[in-house]
Amino acid sequence: MERGSLNAPNANSVKDKGKSEDLKGKASCSAEVIVDQCVDVMFICSEWGSSKGGLSTFNRELAVNLAKYWKERIRVHCFVCQSTEEERQDASSNGIQLMTAQRPPGSSDPLEWIRFPPSELPNPDIVVGHGRQFGGAAYSIRRMTGCKWIHFVHVFCEDLGKHKLECSVTADAIADNEAKNKRELELCKASDAVVAVGSLLQRKYQRSLPDFKVEVITPGIFEKYVNPTARKSNKLESSEDEFRVFMFGRGSFEDFELKGYDIIGKAVALLERKFELTFVGAPQDQQRKIEKWFLEETKITRNQLTIRGFCNYEEVREMFRQADVVVMPSRTEGFGLVALEAISAGVPVLVSRECGIAKALQTVDGGMAVVIHSALPEEWAKKIKELSQQTPDERYASALHLRGNYGKRYHWKEECEKFMKMILQLAPSPTPKETVFTEKAPCSSNDKEQTQRKEFFTGTGDLPHSGSEVGERDGREESESTPDPDTSDKTAEQTRERRTGGQGEDQDTSNKREKTKGDKKKFQAAALDTSSETRGQTQGDKGVVQAAGTATYVSTKRAQRNRKEVWTATGPNTSLKSKTIDGNKQTKSVQDSGTAPCDSTEEELKHKKEVSAAKCRAVEGDTSVSKDNRELNQLHSAEGVSDVTEMKSTLPPRFPGDSRDATGRTPLMNAALNGNVLAVKSIMKRGADPSLMSNTGWNTLHYAAAGGDTNVISLIQTHLPIIDSKTTEGITPLMIAAANGKLHAVKWFLEKGATVTCESKRGWNTLHHAAQRGDTDIISLIYTHLPNIESKTGEGSTPLMVAALYGKLHAVKWFLEKGATVTCEDKIGWNTLHHAAQHGDKTREDGTRYIMPHWAETLIL
Repeated sequence: MERGSLNAPNANSVKDKGKSEDLKGKASCSAEVIVDQCVDVMFICSEWGSSKGGLSTFNRELAVNLAKYWKERIRVHCFVCQSTEEERQDASSNGIQLMTAQRPPGSSDPLEWIRFPPSELPNPDIVVGHGRQFGGAAYSIRRMTGCKWIHFVHVFCEDLGKHKLECSVTADAIADNEAKNKRELELCKASDAVVAVGSLLQRKYQRSLPDFKVEVITPGIFEKYVNPTARKSNKLESSEDEFRVFMFGRGSFEDFELKGYDIIGKAVALLERKFELTFVGAPQDQQRKIEKWFLEETKITRNQLTIRGFCNYEEVREMFRQADVVVMPSRTEGFGLVALEAISAGVPVLVSRECGIAKALQTVDGGMAVVIHSALPEEWAKKIKELSQQTPDERYASALHLRGNYGKRYHWKEECEKFMKMILQLAPSPTPKETVFTEKAPCSSNDKEQTQRKEFFTGTGDLPHSGSEVGERDGREESESTPDPDTSDKTAEQTRERRTGGQGEDQDTSNKREKTKGDKKKFQAAALDTSSETRGQTQGDKGVVQAAGTATYVSTKRAQRNRKEVWTATGPNTSLKSKTIDGNKQTKSVQDSGTAPCDSTEEELKHKKEVSAAKCRAVEGDTSVSKDNRELNQLHSAEGVSDVTEMKSTLPPRFPGDSRDATGRTPLMNAALNGNVLAVKSIMKRGADPSLMSNTGWNTLHYAAAGGDTNVISLIQTHLPIIDSKTTEGITPLMIAAANGKLHAVKWFLEKGATVTCESKRGWNTLHHAAQRGDTDIISLIYTHLPNIESKTGEGSTPLMVAALYGKLHAVKWFLEKGATVTCEDKIGWNTLHHAAQHGDKTREDGTRYIMPHWAETLIL
């Protein structure tokens, strides 16, 4: 199955430029949307430098040039096993964020370290892996984050097995490389796009993957090796002095025949004394062994041979200046980046016709003059001697001519443009930022500069809870609105950071908090939204979309990354209502660090309906924009299948089924949340995409888990097979089902193999979320799959502490009966009793009384 023509426009993309037209009636606007069109692309590799071969070199050069030519559309990141401060500065100077993997406890394999997304970029849009070595890491990150994965292939293992020597690792190199080739093809089939380095590899992989389209990227000139001031005039005349032949490669003995080292060793041995061979790439402390191999296998004299170890980029540049010719005699080679590095440095090269770069040189003027068509040492010796008979200036002029012609044929800008098309074909939609105007101004591009505004992200909550279900299992009525699972794993730690010693906040803080909440509600009532298909809205080169009283939401990736920073600066808070001992309601303000509060209460639902009605009234008129908005609002509010069916009959052809409201939700998400399987089917038949995410990184499966209907969950999961997909905060559907008390949904996810040990960004696993909810049936079910009753969050809280903090008396009793330790302490020294005593309502008081005997008994023992 072909993965789509890369020439086709991205269905989710937004035009870069264009003039917007004022809406009819010259209506005033209270908001505009600035679309952030950047895509986060993360390359995975072992290093930033080139000490470990051509794969690292290609990764760095592609990343650098992608950032250079497409910085307006792409943010480039590179995730490596290890790096130095100098390398990080070098990457930064090229517009790239270099991120270093953290070593997990007990792990010594660097390739394991990069299997988890870095904290600096927990949700990339695109991950780029290379070969079998890094393809597994890319696959793991895609599975955890739901991003897209582009897989680069650099070698064809079956060809390598023909020439590799048997060693202690394997008795049959052919069989071993056949197995490696199968694993490489498995990675190709699992990825979202396959790209070969050079047309030779592209042809080989296309034959092996007839049902997939294999793209090709041919690297251009490496600008870092270009030295405009370099001259070869300091070379001694060739016929009377030494002529230095350089060969770069790996020092693994099983690869010596594969790389053709014996060919060059014998070729130099056939020539007189002035010809010297320098081999670069010996492993540490292996120089003498490699020298012995050359002396015995090729009969070259010791005076003609120099062995050097691995070197970094600067050392390679210096060695190129010492070389009269760089040779690549490989019997098979995926591409041969060392030869391209030498061409870039203006050094003469000789390459085997079996190298991938030889295929590229066929279309370069004068390129075939450096290609050797034989593996006989005599032919190589003849060509090396011919080069030695030229003057250094002649050789240098020929090398510059080849570099210029190669650069004309293969340029990084053009190759990156091809790669950019692949990225846009896979990437999610660009993301808008909403802007609140402090003064109303006409929706005109001429007046935009006169408008004063401040940026603000919509703060509508993204975790619905059914209020009637809260506290049912505890056998009591509870007025506390259960915290959003996106924020629940933060609440305990953040609350006690502000209330050390159990003290309440002062009156000024409370007043400020109430004012912030009020301001946010006013904004939510004023900011009106429409679909991403609103017509005639793109304004100027900045991509500003304006509409009368509307805000277009096309994608949410940027909002997911930035909302924590913006909200921390503006100081919004979530208010959680609970009962005091005498039954009166009091409000506890809990700071929301990046996730919106719950929006499922009656008042908020009523408020949303009023806002929706206001939107419809604001956009009424004769324009097509008004008509679309009216239909979109109706589609979002349609919860039953009859509502959807009626809407479908009135919608125009190709009307967007994936439209978004101000929270980033689609009609499909709302239907899944409501548990209406018929409505879900009806909307999905219209082509709705269940993989889209809301402003907090929730996809449709997360909403289905919150709704708890297993029929809806099963239907969504057939179209969204990543059962452990995570939200921006690292929450899985199983965690959401547990946090919402959806017992049947929890059972369904466990039966389907959902991972109970997954952790959110704050270190909460499924048992912590179940403890927060307090449903002992769910806790007991989770416990059978996650028997570690003392598992701790990132702040050191155990499930018992969580249950005590949230006043879940029955859950506290359950954990104590199972032997949970009450004297465990979190990172700031709080034990379970501290958490139980933190808040003063009746339930928590009962919990404290129940915990005290266990705590005292433990101390006595």
